[in-house]
Amino acid sequence: MKVKISYTEDSEQVPRLINELLSKCRKKLLRYSDLEFNLNQASKFVKEVRETIDGLELVSSQLDDCVNLSIGYVELQAAIKNQEEQSLSTPETLDEEEASPDDERMVTTDETD
Repeated sequence: MKVKISYTEDSEQVPRLINELLSKCRKKLLRYSDLEFNLNQASKFVKEVRETIDGLELVSSQLDDCVNLSIGYVELQAAIKNQEEQSLSTPETLDEEEASPDDERMVTTDETD
């Protein structure tokens, strides 16, 4: 039986998680590639083929997980970069002369008598 597991991890760990999952998939694929037919053990062969099919379905799901994790990670990195670029290009305060009536940012001034 297959179950989908979700848990929280630090974003910097995502590449490591993807590589670990890929490594597990690689090992399973190598193991499944050793399948051989033996006429004298046909029932054993049928059992092994069915187990291989089940295992390949799991590998397929895990590879999909790797794709989804990598897409999410790339999107997160792009969002972080975009946020950093916006914060660098947006001035924190405006002079009264620079503010337009349509500007939604708050302009503060100190008035002293």
